[in-house]
Amino acid sequence: MSERAGSFPFPAATDARAAATLGVWVFLGSEAMLFGGLMLAYVVARLHHGEAFAAGSAELDFALGTANTAVLLTSSLTIALADLFTEE
Repeated sequence: MSERAGSFPFPAATDARAAATLGVWVFLGSEAMLFGGLMLAYVVARLHHGEAFAAGSAELDFALGTANTAVLLTSSLTIALADLFTEE
């Protein structure tokens, strides 16, 4: 089986780029539909069961939620900086 270098799976770099661009748009569209459906389900549940959401909100701890958010943002920043410095 003889293959030319770079001929698999696309014969030209422009074809590979077009396929990658299409793949990204398909992924973004599927994610938008997924999270759009989740947000719609949340809104419908909140509209139909508002008292349950109010009771649940009363149980939340502001300080714990703030600390959790700070940890998540800090970890995301750490990974972003690590990625930035590995590219240099």
